[in-house]
Amino acid sequence: MSWGIKMVFIKHPNIDFSKAYVYICNHRSYLDVLVGIIGIKSYKRFLGKEEVFSWPIIGFLANRLGHIPVKRQSESDREESYQKILNVTKNKTSLFLCPEGAIFMNDRLLNELRNGAFRVAIESKTPIVAISMINAGELFPADKIRIRPGKCINYMSEPFETKNLSLSNVDSLRTQVKKELLKNLTEHYPEGKYPIEFNPNDYKETVYLNTLQKK
Repeated sequence: MSWGIKMVFIKHPNIDFSKAYVYICNHRSYLDVLVGIIGIKSYKRFLGKEEVFSWPIIGFLANRLGHIPVKRQSESDREESYQKILNVTKNKTSLFLCPEGAIFMNDRLLNELRNGAFRVAIESKTPIVAISMINAGELFPADKIRIRPGKCINYMSEPFETKNLSLSNVDSLRTQVKKELLKNLTEHYPEGKYPIEFNPNDYKETVYLNTLQKK
């Protein structure tokens, strides 16, 4: 692609792009949109913050392509967004989302994953594919107007089956997916934290990981 950034995908052989999946990706850079567009070789829907849909060009395209605005202002808004997402997966369309919910400018390899993605996968009986995005924040940081050339490496996991799960299994499914993401992240960042310069006092969300799962 342009800017000198090369997208590299390491795909598990059991992924079948003719099937629908809930693709879950860690969220360190807005390059994750390109990960979904380039790496997933099938029709898919994206989630986006509601305000993005009012942006020039990007908002127009997002609306025309049928992507899903996420509202978080109230409980009813969140439930409405959830039902839209659930209908997408029940109609056997793939979904791409980042359950961290935001790009937190701290040094955690992975911030807390929200339950919605795992509830949707279980309720719609759609398998999950975990995408570990490596090096994106260094190449295209969300808090700086700066792009560096290099490789953005993306590991696409073996699908996590959900057909025999119930909502009582949300926590265990989230734990399995988190373990898979951290396995690849810690291989590339063996110090157990993201290589970012910041003042911990500036970020309320800063929590260091004490135990990381390695291969």
